Amino acid sequence: MYLFIKRCLDIILSLVGVVILIPISIIIKLGYILMGDEGNVIYTHKRIGKDGKEFQIYKIRTMVQNADVILEELLKDERYRKEWETSQKIENDPRITKWGRFLRESSLDELPQVINVLKGEMSIVGPRPLVEG
Repeated sequence: MYLFIKRCLDIILSLVGVVILIPISIIIKLGYILMGDEGNVIYTHKRIGKDGKEFQIYKIRTMVQNADVILEELLKDERYRKEWETSQKIENDPRITKWGRFLRESSLDELPQVINVLKGEMSIVGPRPLVEG
């Protein structure tokens, strides 16, 4: 019964989230266009969920479009490589856009995950899915 109620709440809250997501995504897209970036707003990344099941998590893109290519170049510098190997992050990462920095600080980049909740891949309340390692 608990899981049924939890799932019902996930569906209701994620539907509300999707309604909120639509206008916010349009505003974010306009912000990117004004900054000269016409790439996709939504970014997907492989994550590991419950029972080890893989799924594509949805996020709002906060980095430049060719972030993977730039990362390869950054990792040639030993300073960046050591930081990346330690935490899989780079402090003051140059790949993050100005708009993306705001989106991360406000956690708006996480909003598309309501789609994952609606699909049953995540829950509103629960552990964060693991990054494939």
